Amino acid sequence: TKNTIIAKGEQWVKAHKHIMIVAALVVIYTIYFSTVTFLRYDNLYTGKFDLGNMSQTVWNTTQGRIFMFTHPDLGENMSRLAVHADFILVLLAPLYALWPDPRNLLFIQTVVLATGAIFVYLISKEVLKNKNLALTFAFVYLINPSLQRTNLYDFHAVTLATTFFLAAFYFFIKKRYTYFLLFALLAGFCKEHVWLIISLFGFLLFFWHKKRLFGSI
Repeated sequence: TKNTIIAKGEQWVKAHKHIMIVAALVVIYTIYFSTVTFLRYDNLYTGKFDLGNMSQTVWNTTQGRIFMFTHPDLGENMSRLAVHADFILVLLAPLYALWPDPRNLLFIQTVVLATGAIFVYLISKEVLKNKNLALTFAFVYLINPSLQRTNLYDFHAVTLATTFFLAAFYFFIKKRYTYFLLFALLAGFCKEHVWLIISLFGFLLFFWHKKRLFGSI
């Protein structure tokens, strides 16, 4: 075709073929694991730990009962802070309102985990200066059995921290601190103990990047 827009698009794809391959792998992973997790849900292989109580927390938030759920042992309605501080569930409420179904959380989890491959590629390319090796690491990330197991085992807010940490580290090494802080906070909102891991970034900021005040905070 002589269409200039298509021609420019073709040139861009040729110039960025590695990231396009990563994007294709992300799409394939998302389609496959969304299908599998939906089938697990449809065939009653998911339970109240933890898809049930987390979907209830998100749904309650959309109904104005922010961060409330029914305690699985006591049978009483209470704040989820009684068990965990995974505030990311509150942030997921607007997306859940668009499709109020537990499978929405399964889909979000799959998409977020798959996106981690992009940051693995970017980190690898930045460190190794080799696009082929970076592409290999992104592929290895997606076929990692541990990653796939966390994707298949219901829904856990802390699972999302996997990608948020990768994003935070990428923006850390690029010294783009606003984005670094954003993804570090998102990771921290996934579960209470994650903040301890985030504190390790403080040492890197303090000693490696010489950001004394920022690192101390």
